[in-house]
Amino acid sequence: METRELKARLRADLRAGRRGLTPAQRASAAEQAGAVLVRNDTWRAARVVALYQACGPELDLAVVRADAHAAGKVVALPRVEGERLVLHRVSAETPLRRSALGVPEPPADTPRVDLASLDLIIVPGLGFDRRGGRLGQGGGYYDRLLATLPAAVRRIGIGYDVQWVEAVPREAHDGELHAIVTPAGWVDCGI
Repeated sequence: METRELKARLRADLRAGRRGLTPAQRASAAEQAGAVLVRNDTWRAARVVALYQACGPELDLAVVRADAHAAGKVVALPRVEGERLVLHRVSAETPLRRSALGVPEPPADTPRVDLASLDLIIVPGLGFDRRGGRLGQGGGYYDRLLATLPAAVRRIGIGYDVQWVEAVPREAHDGELHAIVTPAGWVDCGI
């Protein structure tokens, strides 16, 4: 079976698994995974962090974003501009607007964040494996962003425990992650 076909089947299964979580389970998982992340030394040492704003059943990062602002970190959120994600600096009060894709994002006039200043990026996904593989929604936005990041930027995936897979089918353009965080804990991927 072709890699793209494998990814499509896996995406369907993972979306179903994620949709099977109740709102209470999703909220509890977000709180637990957030706690795992903010207790980690990699997070604590970071001064400039890129997060995402959850859309639909994605793991919500409200706990993580609140911790970042309280700790005085520079927080960036992505904004879709053409076929790319551009990171914009946000405060706790920055109003977010829904993009054409339905994703909450910062206004275009918020300051951009220089990728060279980033310490780490928290990346959503549909599925993850323990070797740093990530299966996204299929649009390639995060893969394109990850490909432009300096090597020193730590790439951390985050999701629910139901999002683990044995192996994510990979193509040459797929980005790798240094670690994955779920409610069950932090997994270093050896990258």
